[in-house]
Amino acid sequence: MRKLAFLLLLAGAALRIVFHLLDRAIGWDASVYIGIAKAIASFGAQGLWEPLRPIIWPLLLAPFHMLHIPLIPVAHALQLLIGIGVMLLVWDLARKSFGERAGVWALAFVALSPILMFYERQLLTEQPAVFFALLAMFLLQRSFFISAGIAASLSFLSKFPMGILLFALMLTLWSQKKVRASVFFAAGWAIPVLMFMGLNWVLYQNPVAAIIAANDVIKTSGLWLYQESFLYYFRELMFENLFFVFAVPGMLVAWRKNRYVFSASLFIFLYFLFLPHKEVRFLSLVLPFFCILAGAGWSLLCSHRWKTAMMLITLLLTAVFGVQMLRAGTYYAVYENQHDTGQDSLYSRVADGRNIVTTDPRVTLFTDKRLALLYYPLFPDNLTLGIDVLEKGDTLYFNPCDVPCAPTANVCQENLVTFERLLNTTWRREETLYRGACSYSRFTR
Repeated sequence: MRKLAFLLLLAGAALRIVFHLLDRAIGWDASVYIGIAKAIASFGAQGLWEPLRPIIWPLLLAPFHMLHIPLIPVAHALQLLIGIGVMLLVWDLARKSFGERAGVWALAFVALSPILMFYERQLLTEQPAVFFALLAMFLLQRSFFISAGIAASLSFLSKFPMGILLFALMLTLWSQKKVRASVFFAAGWAIPVLMFMGLNWVLYQNPVAAIIAANDVIKTSGLWLYQESFLYYFRELMFENLFFVFAVPGMLVAWRKNRYVFSASLFIFLYFLFLPHKEVRFLSLVLPFFCILAGAGWSLLCSHRWKTAMMLITLLLTAVFGVQMLRAGTYYAVYENQHDTGQDSLYSRVADGRNIVTTDPRVTLFTDKRLALLYYPLFPDNLTLGIDVLEKGDTLYFNPCDVPCAPTANVCQENLVTFERLLNTTWRREETLYRGACSYSRFTR
């Protein structure tokens, strides 16, 4: 079993390396975190700042910018290491709680997951968040309650919805009558959070300003673009891996053998299930837990007396899983986030500007200059704010598709028309790149 686990770990690492080596464009959110890392490293003189973003991922990147090491390859290397850490933690948690066979199955599911590979390569916060969540489980199993609390807190400060982990794990500790342990856990959780609240107080005179801003955005900004049916995540889980159906009996096993995994997976999944804003990437926060549960459930069924029948079912499901992995993996590897050389060329001329305003944070990938942002959550709903930001700049990168209005938001649409009219009368359009309904323009004055 150990040799098979080692081979699966190697396969998972190799596939992740392939994904990281693909020449693909850096996305919107990843660019924001790189810009925030630059701002942290330069004490605000470079990069960009969004108050609503969690702080841990850019904090991990910032020291490398101080050392003048390019952040994009560093981000890929860190995400790869974190991804390998996730695989190891899933394997350890599953085998310690449910046996060696469950550990190997769980490792196979997490190592070969196209969703986890793809979103790890996207350089987002989900991967660090789930790593720290799993680390909290790992530490709780070993009765390191303060350290587990710190790890759970770092998960929350990597992705704010992971604050649900505090509730899930505290509830588990109380149900087991571990009052002293729950106090230590809560104390550990509070250490990083109080530091973060202090930073919020200094920057915004409100200790929870970032959390409120993030909550407002995920509930309102572009919501019409991400509204899906209640069954959306169930469907995506089955498309990812049919073995996830065995997470259901796995939940029953976890209730008896590892309440921490049971509570964490249940509450995290329920949170995103009932959140109106639904995206596949949110699944990467719960997939490693489902890999553990599916490994436990499938291992339980395989241990029963119908060995020949189970062997045939195993071969069939493994073949289906292989097809699913190849289908999704090929899609993510070939079609997603292709480079747009025209857009890169447009943004590369950002060095010509001194005071740069942009509706696209990806501009920060081409310069270390400080950027003023002109998009959600305040613009284009607040036209006055947009004009105030614009007046401070001499170079503007503008794309109307970066600042969408809901179909029924008449005021927002009117503000956007007024803003574009102002641009066309008081600024000079240097160049425009058309991509479908979107127009990427560089303005100067």
